[in-house]
Amino acid sequence: MQGRTVHRRAGVAQLALAFALAGLVAAPAAAQEAREEAPRSQVTEQGAVQIVVGERATVRLPAGGPPELLSVEPAPPGSAAPPKPGRGAFEDAPTGTVVISLERLSNGDVLMKLVSGLSKAFDYRARLLHAAEPGRWTAEPTSVCTVLPLLQNYEHWPRRPDTAGVLLSDFALRDTNEVVCPAPEAGR
Repeated sequence: MQGRTVHRRAGVAQLALAFALAGLVAAPAAAQEAREEAPRSQVTEQGAVQIVVGERATVRLPAGGPPELLSVEPAPPGSAAPPKPGRGAFEDAPTGTVVISLERLSNGDVLMKLVSGLSKAFDYRARLLHAAEPGRWTAEPTSVCTVLPLLQNYEHWPRRPDTAGVLLSDFALRDTNEVVCPAPEAGR
């Protein structure tokens, strides 16, 4: 009987998450609302990569297809920060993948590191997931910059103690290494 209860709860949670994420993508407002218990790292049905604070995900970006989540693990403290001079080397990602780490610092700042194992630069869009109130989340568009091939890219959002995660979408490989950092698009 307990197994059935757990299975039903998991099914209800998955259904609630699907409805919540559908609302994130479909709503045209700049700060869109969704209802769910808590975000989790995953690839959504809409093909967005959702990563939560404190986790590290390895994602394959196949040409012409949706992203594939290969692994999710806890991110050690400091994993989203640039390496300090004289300590640690730059990290490599497996060929054909992107490794994404997201962490919150003690002052409330949120850091994201993307390590590219791709042979081409790529652009993407991002939305910060915020806890608006218990059981309610908003997705706020934010600006991000082109990720260059075989390098690391860092994003920093100051004073974001309510940020629970980031939703990354619209991945597009580039034929040039020109770095662009477009303004966030409302409603995306």
